[in-house]
Amino acid sequence: MEKLSKRILDVASGFLELADNLEEKHDYLRAVCTAWNIANFDPPERFNKLQNYIIDFKTINQADSEACKGLEEDMMRLMNQKDILYPNDKRQIVDCQIQVVNGQENITIASHQISQPH
Repeated sequence: MEKLSKRILDVASGFLELADNLEEKHDYLRAVCTAWNIANFDPPERFNKLQNYIIDFKTINQADSEACKGLEEDMMRLMNQKDILYPNDKRQIVDCQIQVVNGQENITIASHQISQPH
């Protein structure tokens, strides 16, 4: 199976490049990984998970409604991208890192397979 880090970059599709620095890029990477994880759920639960994520974002960042709406749009776009590109990849991301090694950004993803009910 293809490396998950490559798949995350495919789903991100330019999203990480919007960041101004490495710390912000790591925040964006975490958002992409969260969108991936939420996209693994069925639609009713997916909606609830996304709403909880936005509520947490609003609380932690003291974000206004415009920032929350932008986050929701970004997350929906990322989840849709995951659904289109990798609908059957149900790996759950448990950690993500971005580091600069020899002048190159390197993304590391840790995951585990979600067991599907029979």
